Amino acid sequence: MIKNQTLEELSERFMSIDEAAEYLKIQKGTLRNWLTQGKFGFKRKKISSKTFVDRDQVEAFLSEALQD
Repeated sequence: MIKNQTLEELSERFMSIDEAAEYLKIQKGTLRNWLTQGKFGFKRKKISSKTFVDRDQVEAFLSEALQD
């Protein structure tokens, strides 16, 4: 567990593949490919059979993409 973070904070920090793909306006398959290929530095966390990504990383990626 990440030090000093409550379960509620952690649940807000991570988003499902579906949520992340919708947020980025891309297909789920594209995001899954990026995760498999290690593109853009997204780290995935698997819990049971569900895959999650760090919301901060997704937001930073989108913010940087919009700056260019």
